[in-house]
Amino acid sequence: MGSDVPDSIDRPLLIEGRSVVGIKQSLKAVRDGSASKVYIAEDADRQIVSGLEALCGEMGLPVERVQSKDVLGEACGIDCSASAVAVLTEDHSAEPVGLTD
Repeated sequence: MGSDVPDSIDRPLLIEGRSVVGIKQSLKAVRDGSASKVYIAEDADRQIVSGLEALCGEMGLPVERVQSKDVLGEACGIDCSASAVAVLTEDHSAEPVGLTD
């Protein structure tokens, strides 16, 4: 792993609470203000996640890097990989969750 990758992605990850999985759903959650944090996989296609990263920066939303799409999917409790996951705020935790990626 490169030196520009934070050590935090090597620790075990468990995403608790309501979340949305996938780039499109994460973008939607960030845009509408229902996301409190975003996780992005290190091995996700840069062209695909760059818009999400930029929007998070504009919105002042924390972004945490995760080792891989497989690790991120597992942390969400799903049986497939995930490029991005947005954790929903408590105000939006009762909303339905979409699974796309």
